[in-house]
Amino acid sequence: MEHLPAHVKLERGEEIVAVIRPDFEVKLLGAALIGVASLIVVLVFLIGLDMALGRPLQGIGTGMLVTFALMVGPLLAQRILSPGPIYVLTSRRLIGDNENAIAIEGITRLQVWLTGVLVQGVGQRVYLQHLIDPAGVARLIRDTIASPRRI
Repeated sequence: MEHLPAHVKLERGEEIVAVIRPDFEVKLLGAALIGVASLIVVLVFLIGLDMALGRPLQGIGTGMLVTFALMVGPLLAQRILSPGPIYVLTSRRLIGDNENAIAIEGITRLQVWLTGVLVQGVGQRVYLQHLIDPAGVARLIRDTIASPRRI
């Protein structure tokens, strides 16, 4: 049996269907896109500042690039290296962390995104992010909802 997170306590008669782990490479790609978008925003700001002051366009110099890297780099590194939540799908619940556990019969909507699945229940929302196959995860959740073994 796969190692479960410490906060997961199975109830009597509950079976593990799947352990859903975020993918590191998808997480890395998302952080890289945030870094590139941040660099573009800084560059557009500097071009706008040059135009507003009526001076020739300078763009990003070496000093500004180093400053940007020292400011944004640690934030991105923290985002990339922080451990993501591990979700456990059982025959009765989708367990996220201590506060997020949705009963399978309480799930009202599944919304598939590019790298994640938004699971909505009665008064609850859980976003499973950084997935390689979010459509497959949604299909697994739908199959678990339809499964007669969760009684």
